[in-house]
Amino acid sequence: MKLSILFLFRRNKANTKGLCPIECRITLDSQRKPFSTGIFINPEYWNASKQKAHPTNKGNTQINTQLSLIKQDINQAFLFLQVQEKEFDVDDIYRQFKGENVKLDKPINEMFYLHISKQEKLIGISTTKVSVANFYQIQTHVKSFIKHQYKKSDYPLKDMTMAFITELELYLKAEKRFKQNTIYKTLQRFRQIVKLSGALDYLPKGPFSTLQ
Repeated sequence: MKLSILFLFRRNKANTKGLCPIECRITLDSQRKPFSTGIFINPEYWNASKQKAHPTNKGNTQINTQLSLIKQDINQAFLFLQVQEKEFDVDDIYRQFKGENVKLDKPINEMFYLHISKQEKLIGISTTKVSVANFYQIQTHVKSFIKHQYKKSDYPLKDMTMAFITELELYLKAEKRFKQNTIYKTLQRFRQIVKLSGALDYLPKGPFSTLQ
C-alpha cells in the first residue's frame, strides 16, 4: 500500500484578511481523503514545490511546524493500522489520525471479495480454481438474498445477527428450491466468510462464536 500526503494551497478560498487555507490530502493507492488543516497563510509565503511556508520568519516557522506535525501524525496512524494486520482504507487512516474509532461497518460483499482474493493467491497451493469459483457462486446467492430480504444491494457486517443466517437458509429452501446438500454447502462456505470477518474484528464474535 502506497501512502502520500500533500498540502494544497487554496487561493480561491481566501478569508477577509486575504489569508488562504492550507488543505491536506491523504492518498492511499488510488483513494483520496482531503481535509482542512485549519491553517491559513499569506499567499506570498507559500512554496508549493517545497510544501512549506517561505521565507523563514516566526509566523512561517510556526506554520511549517504545524504541517510537519500533521504529516507525522498521519504517518503514525498509517503505521498503526498496518501493524493491526487488518484491511483498512484512507478514511480509516483519517479517523485514526483524528483519534476516532476506526469504522467496523464493512459490508458482506467486501468480505467476499477479500476472501476470494486471498483464495485466488492460493490456487495450486491449498485450493483449486473450482473451489474459488464456488465462492463466487455463493456470493451471488447471498447478494440475491440481501436484495430479496432487505431490499438492499449489500448489508453491513455490524448489523448481522444469527437471524441473518436463519433467514438465508429459509430463502435457499423456499425461494431457490435448493436441495438440502446444496444448502448445507452454501451455508458452510458462508460461515468461512463469517469466520474471516470475526478474525479481522469486523464482526462481534459473541453471537457467531459457534460458527467460528
